[in-house]
Amino acid sequence: DTFRAWTGNLDLIVNMNNSVLSSLLPVEKPLVDPYLAKFDVAIQPGLESLNWRSDGVSEFIGESMEQVKVVHGILKTMKDNLGAVQDIVN
Repeated sequence: DTFRAWTGNLDLIVNMNNSVLSSLLPVEKPLVDPYLAKFDVAIQPGLESLNWRSDGVSEFIGESMEQVKVVHGILKTMKDNLGAVQDIVN
């Protein structure tokens, strides 16, 4: 059951990150680069040293989820603001 929860959360993290990266415009990237860098730091242990039996997997998933939510939220706010500005201009 724990393994299933972990894999579900990891899938969500990957999907959110992929959504951010695929919808990010080149002019928006410099604005979110610091947050993407924090996310990259958060996921390093999962790429380099953690495995399913390691201590700290839950903490790793929690920190990764927190960082990807921050980036996702910032990008959503930017897109919402862009839409509002475009509505005003049009």
